[in-house]
Amino acid sequence: MSSATPATQKLVVLFALYGVFTIWTMWKLWFRPDKKVDARIYSVGVRGFALLWIMSIVLFQLSPTGHLSFVTLISLALVTLPICLWGGYFWGWALVVIWPRGTRK
Repeated sequence: MSSATPATQKLVVLFALYGVFTIWTMWKLWFRPDKKVDARIYSVGVRGFALLWIMSIVLFQLSPTGHLSFVTLISLALVTLPICLWGGYFWGWALVVIWPRGTRK
């Protein structure tokens, strides 16, 4: 029998579901992008925001007030990664709508 409280069990389930969402996001937007969609969405949007995500995590860690433990840093990175990738996906779509030159139709 588990000694964890119901609140702790719910938190573990929430973390597990968010982990599955993070893995699905990485698979969908990073490893297997849709070939039918314009390449600029992925090169400028998704991959650009991923680079921004990496730079922000590194710069935050290097700042004088940003020294975090390894576990906190990994947790922060895993929480913000899917948000940045989906933000980049929608940013890429917005760029294609605003500047449609050179896109496949």
